[in-house]
Amino acid sequence: MRIMGFLVSVLMCGVILSSSAWAAEGVKIGVMNMRELEKSKKYQALAEKMQKEFAPREKELNALMKSYKDKSDKFQKDSSVLSEAEKGKQERELVATQRELQRLQNEFREDGAARQQEEMQKFMAKVRDVMQQLGKEERYDLIMYNDALTYATPTFDISSKVIAKLDQAR
Repeated sequence: MRIMGFLVSVLMCGVILSSSAWAAEGVKIGVMNMRELEKSKKYQALAEKMQKEFAPREKELNALMKSYKDKSDKFQKDSSVLSEAEKGKQERELVATQRELQRLQNEFREDGAARQQEEMQKFMAKVRDVMQQLGKEERYDLIMYNDALTYATPTFDISSKVIAKLDQAR
C-alpha cells in the first residue's frame, strides 16, 4: 500500500514538474517532513497519554520479572542442597512462571502496538485534515510527504506551518 502511494507520488511529481504549462504558471508545492511531527504538542501529548496508559501494566510486568529473577537466583544458589523432589518442583514452578511472564510480555507488546496504531491513525487523520486545510487556504497545488521524495529544497518545506496549525486545532 505504501509502495503504491510512493509510486503514484513520484509519477505525479514527474508529470507536474516536467509540464512546461504548469511550470510557466508557477506551481505551488509543499512538502511535509513527517519526522518533524514529533515536535508538535499534539504528538507529544499523544506519546505522554500512551505512556501513562501503559505505565501501570509496565510496572506490574517489571515487578513480576524481578520476582522471577529473584526466585531463579535463589534456586540456582540453593539447588545443591535441595532434594531431587523439591528441585524438580521448583524447576517446574520456574518454567511455569517463565511461560506466564513471556505470555504477559507478548500481550503487553501486542496491546501497546495495537493501541499505538489506533491513536496514530487518529493523529494522522488530523494531520491530513490540517494539510488539506492549509493547502486550500494558501492555494497549494500539491502537498506531499517527504518520504515520497528523493530530494526537495527547503523552500518547499511546510512542516512548521502544518505543526502550528495542528497544535492550534482541537
